[in-house]
Amino acid sequence: MEPGVHEQPSLVCPSQLSSTGVVQSSAVGVTSPIFAGGTATLTGSVFDPDLGDSASLLIDWGDGGSDIVNFATPGLNNFSLNHSYAEHGPTGTLAINVTATDAFGASSAANVSILVKPAPQAARFLGLVPLGTGHMLLQLQGSPTITYRIEYSDNLVSWSELGSAMADGSGALSFEDVAPAPTSRFYRAVAVP
Repeated sequence: MEPGVHEQPSLVCPSQLSSTGVVQSSAVGVTSPIFAGGTATLTGSVFDPDLGDSASLLIDWGDGGSDIVNFATPGLNNFSLNHSYAEHGPTGTLAINVTATDAFGASSAANVSILVKPAPQAARFLGLVPLGTGHMLLQLQGSPTITYRIEYSDNLVSWSELGSAMADGSGALSFEDVAPAPTSRFYRAVAVP
């Protein structure tokens, strides 16, 4: 590279670098969908080819929040950033804007969308019905057409997944535990985006 000539930083995934290190395209990724009140993870890489340069990353999360990350060294820098979306914040498809800028002012931008769904009603247990087979029928009321992951614990410390069930149009759902503990077992239902 010629003295005084600076290349712009690029947003990339490591798999998008050619064997010579030339950026082929820009990309970032985000966990989606999530519920309002949940946390999203934005991942990607910033590549700045200028020796002795450093890049910064500005993230506009689409809900009024932003973050800045500074990278001390040039080259390929990976990032993984978490952001919590407020329970009563904006919902729908939000645009996350990511801009990488180097010390010389050169920049590169990428955009990714995230679907933030309204937070569902927490499922509440209406009944636990012992069945003649030795199984336990869990009856719950949640939000209509939301899928809930059913978990159990024998000590209220560690939880394991039993399965999942979708609430019907009125929010009612049931789940059958085919191997309940002989003495006691605790259950919870967690909404799945």
